[in-house]
Amino acid sequence: MQKLLFYLLLLLLFHGMGLAQPVLDASSLNTIGDQIHRQPCQWQDVSEGAAGAGQTWNFSAVKPKIGHDYTIFYVDPAETPNSNLFPFANLATRYTDAGGTVSYAYFNQTGAEYWYLGATVEENSEVLSAPNLLARVPMVYGQNLASSYEGEQDLVSYQAAIYGNKNMLYDGYGVLMLPGITYNNAIRTKTTETRTDSITSFSGGVYTLNRTNSITYGWFVQGIKSAVFEIRYSTLTTITQIPGFPPQQTVHPTEKVVTLQLNPATSGTDFPVQFSTALRLSSANPSASGQWLVEATQDVTLVVCDAWGRPIFTQSESSNQFPLDGSQWPAGTYWVVALNEKRQLVSSPLAIVKM
Repeated sequence: MQKLLFYLLLLLLFHGMGLAQPVLDASSLNTIGDQIHRQPCQWQDVSEGAAGAGQTWNFSAVKPKIGHDYTIFYVDPAETPNSNLFPFANLATRYTDAGGTVSYAYFNQTGAEYWYLGATVEENSEVLSAPNLLARVPMVYGQNLASSYEGEQDLVSYQAAIYGNKNMLYDGYGVLMLPGITYNNAIRTKTTETRTDSITSFSGGVYTLNRTNSITYGWFVQGIKSAVFEIRYSTLTTITQIPGFPPQQTVHPTEKVVTLQLNPATSGTDFPVQFSTALRLSSANPSASGQWLVEATQDVTLVVCDAWGRPIFTQSESSNQFPLDGSQWPAGTYWVVALNEKRQLVSSPLAIVKM
């Protein structure tokens, strides 16, 4: 029975890996009661990598900014101040900064669509008359989601008109490696956005435009709420118009922010793998003869599964070198995983192909 359960676990793992492309679905959308704990990281030497199918994004070496982690609480809008400004909100977030200031953001979540309606912090508010569409699911690889929004900011010292447009593209999927954990079926989205805040309260015809151009890469895993990893670039351009003078334009340095989600809860649709060993091939792949030599960086047990996740070969004694004889196997793709002495998965799968 124990061996049967182990094989079933492997079958679930490889089914969850998604030998076909994963779909961005409602499991990534938040609901009341969620708590998302995020950790800002050092951004130097962190690159978003390539788009496309079957990618491997290795962020296992990112370094956290100690003491900068924070939690976002998803709450009932009726339990927040100024909820009357957002009559269509059915979800809100509460965030407290390091100085103790509490801010709230408001959303409408239908299950298939996720809209941002605005926010409040102390005496300041932002209310969108045409809300910002954050997501529409299900979303498949290569799909675009284009939208626009507008509204007003009512701040203590001035007022501003808001307008913007954005495009969200599901541009890749594959293996996502984070510190201490690997997801085998991650989805990447690329969101480009231009937002303009037009400050209108100056006298004498003076006005200022604050225009922010941003690109946000987000990695999602089915069954986990919110992005598990994000990289965001934003550039602010300030344009000031004084009557009788040419517009004054200042382009500020681009800001880069990298964050990961701490201890994300998974529903089991994708199994996180503790990445404590590595597998490599020291022979030709694909192989016409079906002969391979697999090497591991430590002693492990090896299991080979077919394309359906069914185990077809097990090297039961621990070793770090495995000559595989697949001469009798049908042509196709096979998956190799390593197990530790407790029969726990300890590596990212390796594909071998017989021609």
